[in-house]
Amino acid sequence: MDLNVHLGQRITLHGTAHNAHAGAVVVPAGGDLPVYVEHLPAWGEEVGRDVRVTGVLRLVPPTARKDGPVSHGITSSVYVLTDVTAVSQP
Repeated sequence: MDLNVHLGQRITLHGTAHNAHAGAVVVPAGGDLPVYVEHLPAWGEEVGRDVRVTGVLRLVPPTARKDGPVSHGITSSVYVLTDVTAVSQP
């Protein structure tokens, strides 16, 4: 799936749930780039399971803390699902 084609669109992403330093992510089926789920700090029992998450896909630049270092060591833009309306297991 070419995520860039869907930027700014409301989509349902199907993939595997994982936890990362900066929060919960979904790795899309057939892909390798994680997509962060806004306002979800971590998955619980869903880790490693298939999930579907519906939200608006955005590409978010890295953020720096006030003292300069990049937050959570993220040095490039990341995909984020915002305005999430549904999280489910297929």
